[in-house]
Amino acid sequence: MGRQIDGGNVVRVFVMTPHADAQERAVFHDVIEEVNDVKARAHGVQFKPVGTSGSVLGRLRPKALRNKDLLTANLVVAVLWRHWDPDEAARFETLYDLARENDKEVWLYVRTLDDALLAHPDESLRHVLAFRDRIEQAGRVRYFRYDDVADWVEKLLQHLFHWLDNLPSLDAPLGPLSADDLDARLAVFPATPPDTLDRLRAAWTFAEAGRLTRAHEHFARATDETPTPAVQVEYARFLGHLGALERAEALYKTVLDLNTPADAQGLVAAGYGHLGHAYEQRGDLDAAKRLYRQALHLNERLDRPEAMATDYGSLGNVYWMQSELEKAEQAYREALLLNEKLDRLSRMAADYSNLGNVYSVWGRLDEAEAAAYRLKEMSAASGDPEIAHRGCLAPAYFVEEKRKDREKAEELFEDCLEKFPTDSFVVGQAMNFFDRIGKRERSTQLIRESVEAAPEALSLRSNLANRLSADGDLEGAEETLVEAVDSFGSAAAWNLLAGFYRRTQNPEKALEALEKVIELSGGGNDMLRFTQADILIDIGELDRANEVADSLDEPTYARLIQGRIQLERGDAKGALEAFDAGIRHWPNNAGARYLAGLAARDLGDFDRAVSEFREAVRADRAATEAPLVLASIHFARGEYALAVTFANTYLKSPTRSQKEFAYILGVRALTKRGDYDRARKAVEALEAVAEKPQTVVIQRAAIDQAEFGDEAALVTIEKSGLDLVDLENSDLLKIWSEYSIDSGHDAGVLAKARAGVKHHPDSSVHHEFLANVLARLERSDEAIVSYHRALELEPENAAAIAGIATIAAKGGDLAQGVGGFDRAAELVPDEKSYAYSAAQLSLMAGDKAGAEKRLREIVRGDPGHAGARNDLAWMLAERGDDLDLALSLAEDARRIDASSDILDTLGYVHLKRGESAAAVAALELAVESGGDSPSIRYRLATALDQAGDAERAREMLQIALDTGSFPEADAARRDLARLSP
Repeated sequence: MGRQIDGGNVVRVFVMTPHADAQERAVFHDVIEEVNDVKARAHGVQFKPVGTSGSVLGRLRPKALRNKDLLTANLVVAVLWRHWDPDEAARFETLYDLARENDKEVWLYVRTLDDALLAHPDESLRHVLAFRDRIEQAGRVRYFRYDDVADWVEKLLQHLFHWLDNLPSLDAPLGPLSADDLDARLAVFPATPPDTLDRLRAAWTFAEAGRLTRAHEHFARATDETPTPAVQVEYARFLGHLGALERAEALYKTVLDLNTPADAQGLVAAGYGHLGHAYEQRGDLDAAKRLYRQALHLNERLDRPEAMATDYGSLGNVYWMQSELEKAEQAYREALLLNEKLDRLSRMAADYSNLGNVYSVWGRLDEAEAAAYRLKEMSAASGDPEIAHRGCLAPAYFVEEKRKDREKAEELFEDCLEKFPTDSFVVGQAMNFFDRIGKRERSTQLIRESVEAAPEALSLRSNLANRLSADGDLEGAEETLVEAVDSFGSAAAWNLLAGFYRRTQNPEKALEALEKVIELSGGGNDMLRFTQADILIDIGELDRANEVADSLDEPTYARLIQGRIQLERGDAKGALEAFDAGIRHWPNNAGARYLAGLAARDLGDFDRAVSEFREAVRADRAATEAPLVLASIHFARGEYALAVTFANTYLKSPTRSQKEFAYILGVRALTKRGDYDRARKAVEALEAVAEKPQTVVIQRAAIDQAEFGDEAALVTIEKSGLDLVDLENSDLLKIWSEYSIDSGHDAGVLAKARAGVKHHPDSSVHHEFLANVLARLERSDEAIVSYHRALELEPENAAAIAGIATIAAKGGDLAQGVGGFDRAAELVPDEKSYAYSAAQLSLMAGDKAGAEKRLREIVRGDPGHAGARNDLAWMLAERGDDLDLALSLAEDARRIDASSDILDTLGYVHLKRGESAAAVAALELAVESGGDSPSIRYRLATALDQAGDAERAREMLQIALDTGSFPEADAARRDLARLSP
């Protein structure tokens, strides 16, 4: 039954009990508060308890006031046990009758009585039983039995949650999980006890509110109490939402094994479809295909054409992603045929869209264009506002992308704008188009006009703010959102402002805005308080964050916050354990996965880190910085294609704050791959977001250097017209000097360096640069003077300290060199070259333990340092210690840099492990890669000998000995004599 709320957004609950059970009275207030916190406030309402004697007010109210409370109440809750207080009995019955006469909704809770009490009822109990019999016979009241106070609390919670779900005047926002059409699904299982149905409703309510532990508890109890198909299906859906896909699939199979009726099997088929989509989002396309096929098989058997059409469409999408275009077309056509028979215009539109994509790839452009216009026609005719605007744009996309007719495409975009002038999606897509054709001013004009036309649309204001932010107008973006706050004054508007401040790295203002959201939402829910704690960590208030974590009802959120606090305090191991606990309860929580990835990265477990970051991207690519961190790791490891992929993934979200870095990473990765044309296009995109002109020139020069050489890079820098002596261009100056010296233009570089010092005598950077140039030209005494001048101006100039250390080491003072590099590494911990130099010098000085310690720290902190991995692998193999780690390090190093020295190390590790065939393969590659070292040939000979190839072993030994002297020469002579016939 639908219900309306009178008197604004307050739900008045009148409670009465004719007995003196103080415990029940005391917990009623707690129940109301929990319902408010978990669900009511999210609906925009608040429950308020009112009542008579024995209510939470704890005092007897005058009759007139009691009656007024009752008559203004939206809901009446009556609680009855075995006591019937004589003074209260008449008032209770009078109020009850008054409620019924005024058509109030009454819930009567009657406590279950022992058989012994019923056999010998006293006076009070006889009154209770008589009243109970009367209301049972009269009907028209919700009547529930309860066992004890805990059972009553549980039932009341469930009933209030369900009551909220049936308020048609309220528009409840969906939380992270959704029960969808729960009552429709449960109707398929009419034999399920009412208490179990209420428990399932409560479970979904807790899930939607983010109270995952409570939701799990309710599902588990429902499963234990009533292990019916209904419970199994709902639990499976819940697990699927959380990302526990294997467990969900197993539960669905259990339902089928119970020989459930056709309608129930239909729910399982739908569940398989949901799981297939989850696997698809996770990137496991084979699993997705398997689930979609299972869903289709069930739906075919049940003759459910609508569901079959959906399954065919889903299968087509997987085939499309796997480039099985013939199968994709066939699946899409099957979906279209079914939807045509069912006259489902909106679904037909989607089918035409999918078929158009296939035809476009095949080059059948006339058919593809016809499908695009058919899609537009179907979308408009469907009357479905959810697709009409999207379908309208299909021909515009096609004409622009495939026909390359921008003029016609612009006409089509304008047509859609005329039809949907305030639709945020249409406006956004049109803005993207005008950006692409160089009409950026028209784009900004569009969103401004939309906001003016629909000032009540908060989403459009949000889009305008995003636009201004993307254009670098952060002040204008902030002003737009502040105006939205002033206009709406709602929690949603304040939340947008809080999000803006978080994205623009202004946590103090973000916290202020979020606390306003919490205030307006009546104290907020766990998710809001979780975000509050997260921001407190951002500003370093860890103790306050911990206090907020302690106040969270959902343990999963509390663990994540506590884990992040541990991470901030340097306890990566403890943090990872906390994140693991959270992930077990919510596997597809993007934030938890991202934090676990950071902890694993800090521990040096980059494989685990990559795995967690990928899960974060699969769960929600826009929720965290995981795509960018992944791109960085893959770039460092030499996996350039993956680096480009994840940099692009990061950039697809318009509100990203590190666009410049992402573009630079993509340009560098494309350059490393030799894809110079795409790299140059990426530089054009970088130009729109770069803070300094030198950034763009540096990347263009790097591409030209990679493709054509140093001289070409110098020409690019000169053509830029930038003043290299200007402090704003100091990074470009360093790049220019490297290209110049490598090209033999020493004098010009030295002159430029001296000019920089002359123009900026108080610039530590310019003195450091002059010193670097002098050092490269082997003018060490002059370089030392300039380095010291740089340090006078900036005592913590790490590059100058490292420069002095380099000169000292070259002069034979290894101790000073190690000390200098250690100091530089301490000042700039992210620059691992300083620590690596210290490690190498320590090894030269005979301090193997010190070298190993530094190498281990580098390996733990830098996923792409091939040198440190190579050297540590060699040290471990040399002493025969932890050869599994040695092999892992050597293989990582080879993936990053497959040079002959690194292949030599890999072969040596295999040799020490007794893996002669693998050792031969690696060492032969080392020789083929230019490794003409006699030591490498000696190790190859040793491996060949172990592999039983004495003839080739002799050949390698002879070549090595003919080369000249090397450390293993005596051993090589002995081996050659032993192997000679």
